[in-house]
Amino acid sequence: MIKEPKISLEMRALIVLYELGDVARALVYGLRFPSESNAHRAELKLAVADLYMMVRKLISDLPWSEEEIRQLGEQRLRQKYEEFEKRGWV
Repeated sequence: MIKEPKISLEMRALIVLYELGDVARALVYGLRFPSESNAHRAELKLAVADLYMMVRKLISDLPWSEEEIRQLGEQRLRQKYEEFEKRGWV
């Protein structure tokens, strides 16, 4: 197994933002250059995988379980959808 260097929470958060930028770039390029959409879709898949792993690493650096965060996220998403529906966005 490869040993990971020690990374501060601040640096981890910056890496998450960096990875999110790659996701956004692949999405925008896929829309902007439809003839290259297959290549950008492949880049998007890799970028989402990288982002997912960095978010998991961030969670593991914090004092909460991944399951706790997942459940909280699902609860908050349901609340947001309910609010959207009340406001007529659904």
